[in-house]
Amino acid sequence: MIKKVFIFIFFLMSFFQIMSQNASMQKTNPIIYFEARAGVARLNSDISTNVNFTGIYQKNKDLLTFRFSESSVINGRLIIFFPIVVQETINSEFAFLYGRRWLQDNSSTSLSIGVSYNDFKDEFDLNIDSYSINSNHIGLPFEANIKWFKSRKKRIRIYGLVPVGKPTSLGGAFGFKLSGNISSKSYVSLGLVYSFGFHKQY
Repeated sequence: MIKKVFIFIFFLMSFFQIMSQNASMQKTNPIIYFEARAGVARLNSDISTNVNFTGIYQKNKDLLTFRFSESSVINGRLIIFFPIVVQETINSEFAFLYGRRWLQDNSSTSLSIGVSYNDFKDEFDLNIDSYSINSNHIGLPFEANIKWFKSRKKRIRIYGLVPVGKPTSLGGAFGFKLSGNISSKSYVSLGLVYSFGFHKQY
């Protein structure tokens, strides 16, 4: 997973460097931010954990999203009081989505849909009974997002208490995200999301 995240971050930083250069002519800050989300998912018929990392750029109400997501199911058994992993199912997703985002004073809602490349792995190993399945497939990713952020420029606070520097547009946000993918290995997930960046034009 770590290697996949690094590859995702590399392409993400390249894209946002170009977007930031294009936005440098504006009198205000561009709307660019990064998200990290953790939650529970239903992958096919199994309950799994899900994490995803996204980079978002907004122009007017148009929203461009790059997303890396991974859902995993791990099943084990106790053998002489020691837990042994006997089955591991992992679905990794690289997705590009287009959507619309609606801003209020200190909150936003968004809807997006797109296309994804998915890497699916299912492995089972218990003594002589074992199998391994690896496949790649295209999917239809989607997500709905709601989050809350500061309504005006504020100074950054160390540990949330000590203010430093001048008031800035940069800041964090919290919210909820419903996401998923329609494919041969479909999943749907709900979780908490934290984002950091420029969430609106101040």
